[in-house]
Amino acid sequence: TVRLVGVPRQATAELDDRPVDPSKPIAAAVGAHKLRLELDQTPLVSKTIEVRANAETKLDLSTDRSAE
Repeated sequence: TVRLVGVPRQATAELDDRPVDPSKPIAAAVGAHKLRLELDQTPLVSKTIEVRANAETKLDLSTDRSAE
């Protein structure tokens, strides 16, 4: 599961090029995934995240605004 924190309400999100709701926990298989967040078509985050078994992957946008 991926949980996004500190995401602006109007932001859009994609996980592996598929739209997801950034305000809810996102189900994702174990392994690497491409995450992209945008606000008004401006990238906020574009990075690869690693989902681990039996663990929640949390990305806090208030502290992590990196782009890879």
